[in-house]
Amino acid sequence: MMVFDHFMFDLWYFPYFVSNFHAVNNATMEKIVDFAERYWVWSVREGFRLAVIFTFMVLSGISCSFSRSNGKRLIKLTVAGLVLSAVTIIADLIMDAGISIYFGILLNLAMSLGIYMILKKIFPNKFLYLGAGLALIIAGICINFFYIDFYDEFTFARLMQSVVGLCDLGSDSYGLIPYSGVFLVGAFFGEVLYKDKKTLFPPLEGKWSRPVEFVGRNTIWVYLAHQPIILGIVLLVGLCMGYKVF
Repeated sequence: MMVFDHFMFDLWYFPYFVSNFHAVNNATMEKIVDFAERYWVWSVREGFRLAVIFTFMVLSGISCSFSRSNGKRLIKLTVAGLVLSAVTIIADLIMDAGISIYFGILLNLAMSLGIYMILKKIFPNKFLYLGAGLALIIAGICINFFYIDFYDEFTFARLMQSVVGLCDLGSDSYGLIPYSGVFLVGAFFGEVLYKDKKTLFPPLEGKWSRPVEFVGRNTIWVYLAHQPIILGIVLLVGLCMGYKVF
């Protein structure tokens, strides 16, 4: 779902990535861009996307109980999130395509993990994670988080608001409210269901499972790598059709 979503986003924003979209006047590409735009604003897609994000956040919280070192995981998430933000901001300055990510899902995961680690250190009670998580989710419902104000122009005040979850800033924004709450609820279930750090599912066996296991072990890098790869393929096809990137 995530990979397909980003693929459709790249198709929707294709006219902003090239300098001669209308000059080429390719009817097929124009239909593809129009379809991608209609998909992106489709209400069913919005609902399904939210369900996928919430599931991902819950699983990320649960994985705290399996991680060999949540400290190393926190560093990796922070570095990956900062790299992604820097790359998208620089690319946006060059292409002016509105793709800047200031506080995306990777930095939210880092913040959520940091909150979990602090709570676990000071108040080692799994029900505190549940209470804090539910409080953040309820706060999100109260502010109608799905329809908060959106801004694409950066200011420090807006960045702080987006970190809290009071507004969306940039092309990908995940605030403390409610997403960190979903993560903490997942952390609670992780400690309840996996207190012995043993999986509840049968082990994967056979060569067919190796790609799944690889993605599972390298989720952060797969997330970072798939976006430029998809965009590169889209632009390469565009170049073959006569479009110019600059």
